Amino acid sequence: MFAIEIKFRTGMYHATPWGRNVNEGAIEWPPSPYRLIRGLFDVWKRKCPQLNEGEVTKVLSSLASEAPKYRLPQYCSAHIRSYLSENDFNPLKKQLIFDSFVVVEPSEACVMIWERAELDSTQREVLSELLENLNYLGRSESWVEASLVENKVMTWNSAPVDCMGTLDPNFRYSRVACVKPYDGTSGWLTNLTYGTDLMIKRGDARPPLLTFINYLVPDPEDGLANHGIKRYERANAVLYKLQSDLRPNMTKSLEITNQVHVRLMGINKAMFGEDSISYKFSGKKSDGSPITGHRHVYILPLDMDDDLLLDHLLIMSREPFTEDEMNILDRLTALYQPGGRGDISLVPIEWGAHNRTSVSKSCKTFQSATPFVPSHYYRKGRGPFDEWIAEQLKRECENAGLPAPVRIQPIPFLRKGSRQVKWYEFKRSRRGEQERYGMGFRIEFEKEVQGPFAIGYASHFGLGMFVPE
Repeated sequence: MFAIEIKFRTGMYHATPWGRNVNEGAIEWPPSPYRLIRGLFDVWKRKCPQLNEGEVTKVLSSLASEAPKYRLPQYCSAHIRSYLSENDFNPLKKQLIFDSFVVVEPSEACVMIWERAELDSTQREVLSELLENLNYLGRSESWVEASLVENKVMTWNSAPVDCMGTLDPNFRYSRVACVKPYDGTSGWLTNLTYGTDLMIKRGDARPPLLTFINYLVPDPEDGLANHGIKRYERANAVLYKLQSDLRPNMTKSLEITNQVHVRLMGINKAMFGEDSISYKFSGKKSDGSPITGHRHVYILPLDMDDDLLLDHLLIMSREPFTEDEMNILDRLTALYQPGGRGDISLVPIEWGAHNRTSVSKSCKTFQSATPFVPSHYYRKGRGPFDEWIAEQLKRECENAGLPAPVRIQPIPFLRKGSRQVKWYEFKRSRRGEQERYGMGFRIEFEKEVQGPFAIGYASHFGLGMFVPE
């Protein structure tokens, strides 16, 4: 007995069942043995040609020796409708394309169980190497992590109809593509790769090794919306990629983030009315008074390729976003640039817990990416300026729920490669307010903290942003 565990890294499985057109919206579930075995054959030929053909044949024939049972995670079906141009003079003439897929939790595994098949130590090593190099299953966007599971009693919830007995009302039939068992001939491996070109040439209805077995499969969850709410409840950050022929300079960060705030407020008002604007976007309670505890969103401008031009935008909150708030964030698609520079497209590329985004990192040392502007003004009688500004920085860290830094070092400019920008070149005040003084620092904490973070004046608009060094 052995099993193969498959995790879908993006939480989606795209695959069209045999004999169905992609635009029918049909989805293959569970993942078929026929697809998996052919995928492993492809991995062998393209990525692991050093593996012995005889051993690979034994492994693949073991997988084809019986119809596996499954332990399937909870799932639901979903689809995207794309209206694509038909290259017609009429811009309204579009072709409707369906992209259907199964949605699962990325952390949950689909397990295929072979109860009677056996592998020796060499075959286990061969199968493990093939699975390790299997990057996707189904369409190429169905990224997977696959591994061999041994010496473990596995429970299952889906199997061929003959194994399941009485039909449970919570199960449905599924026609699963399987591979005919190995017949001992050399042509078996060749027939495994039987292509559409040969089928057309010879007039075959199906490949010679393809057979279908009826399975009973648990019903999906009750609709995509409920599944989506579960996922949204854990999301408190959305990372956007900025796309434009002329991306804005880092010094324009405050102008960009202020426009993002205005757009979010406008989208919220248009969707749900002026009386239903979320405090996460407005920063105010229903009575108009400011909220406390920094519970409204931070809009952080990011330069991830170190060219002093904005290329990403992180919107994060201390509290998870609701489904309505996620829908608002999803409609944030473009920003205006003056001077004929062209609009900026915003493409959401990550959403989830802030500490799990690709830009998040825990470390002890951070440095300024935008100038730190203290919330208070310096006046005579407040001691030496260097001591005062250091105390302000510590105070703002504590206000943001961060520990006080143990070391503070001013830095005169923002350096990216061979280029540098003085802090006074940044926009440092919001519209209608007096321009404020800003500085940059390198700060060190006693223990690791999560970054990036922003503190001080206009921190929710990206000023005072510190990034891991």
